[in-house]
Amino acid sequence: MLGVAPRVFETPPGTVDLLQSVVERFGTEPGGPLHVLGLEAILSEAADPNAFTFTLNLGRGLWRERCPAPVVFWLTEFGEGLLSRLAPDFMDWRSDTIEFPSEAPDLLPIRSEVWRAGDDGRFSAEERRRRVEELESRVAAYESSEDPGTRSVLSDWLTELGRHYLMLGEPEPSEAAFRKKIDIEESLGRPYGMAVGYGDVGGLGLFRGDLVQAEAMYQKSLALSEQAGDRGGIAVALGNLGVIFHQRGDLPAAEAAFRQSLKINEELGHSQGMAANYSSLGTIFLDRGDLDQAEAMYRQSLEINERLGRLRASAADYASRGNVAFVRGDRTQAEAWYRKSMEINERLGDRAGLADNIANLGGICLDRGDLTRAQNLYQISLELNERLGRLEALARNHEALGLICVQRADAANALERFRSAREHYRRLGAGPAVARLQGRIAEIERGAEVALAPRGRTGDASEEGRGA
Repeated sequence: MLGVAPRVFETPPGTVDLLQSVVERFGTEPGGPLHVLGLEAILSEAADPNAFTFTLNLGRGLWRERCPAPVVFWLTEFGEGLLSRLAPDFMDWRSDTIEFPSEAPDLLPIRSEVWRAGDDGRFSAEERRRRVEELESRVAAYESSEDPGTRSVLSDWLTELGRHYLMLGEPEPSEAAFRKKIDIEESLGRPYGMAVGYGDVGGLGLFRGDLVQAEAMYQKSLALSEQAGDRGGIAVALGNLGVIFHQRGDLPAAEAAFRQSLKINEELGHSQGMAANYSSLGTIFLDRGDLDQAEAMYRQSLEINERLGRLRASAADYASRGNVAFVRGDRTQAEAWYRKSMEINERLGDRAGLADNIANLGGICLDRGDLTRAQNLYQISLELNERLGRLEALARNHEALGLICVQRADAANALERFRSAREHYRRLGAGPAVARLQGRIAEIERGAEVALAPRGRTGDASEEGRGA
């Protein structure tokens, strides 16, 4: 169904006239398929279910006129039995009943962002691969079309395809998809779609550690969102620019951007964007040593992401809470949070997330004095990040391996690692990190001891384009 996204209506408690409630929510204009949930709660908990079923029976013929879309009622077996008994006239108007056996695997939630955004994290790696194959086939079939409507849908497919590839740790096909999307949106003259495309390319630059490209793309996305009057897009772009400022060590500018983004998201009621903002602000507080505030921010973000079923973002939140526990000295709790994050990322096939999880566990081992285990873990993380081309993560890997060399009194290899880390940070434009590495190099060169422990991952605050 080209260009059509499903709509979901969760029946509120106390509903009497279901059709009227649906019309008040979605209007009477044609739209995507409507999925109605929660009828069994009304039927079993209402003081007078007859009032509800009376309107269902009486108004059964009005649905086609007032709700011109396919309508699907989702019920448990128990709920279907209640509806059949209490609203038989209404049930007679159904065109079909489809049963899903109880032993069937969990169905993906019926939410358009699972299929259209591609980055919310509810696909397993295997499901994501199957979706990529499907999208590649669709793109190949329609990419030569000149029909504006078809090209608009093709643009949406390319967005999802690029985000799936990025989640799978394949930046090259991801960028190709995003660039094709931008070309289509420019030909259609749509600032909103162009903003989405440039935001995604910016997220790819951030993934690789190319902050110059990332900032340029995010600034384009911001300007186009402002041109389109898209406040949600403005909030996303501001949040992403805040991530750039943070990686460069400009905490005041980063915090200001995150708070501007949060204000807009709160006004719009965008829970997903608010979660990203809370996580970003948590990282600012962690860097400043305000652990209570950092923990509070990460907890708020996690609560939203778990409620929305956003597994990838939840994994990042668990890792961030592990960082807070690590800094507090609670290594047991830190390891528990890191492993919980790792469990999710393994299921999702998120190689970037796994690389960070492995490095975090390396930090635990290093802190406990298990240098061999720590070195092995950091080396695994390093190799993953080299394949993914993640510059900032590589810098952290080299720095940690340098600290291990220091503890082994291996000055030559420590210098090599620290110099590699310094060059990666320099390419990122991360001034404070470059200065820190320069200090470590100078201490080794003059024969001083270096007793500095790495900190775990500071969390993935990037909204990666339109992620919020």
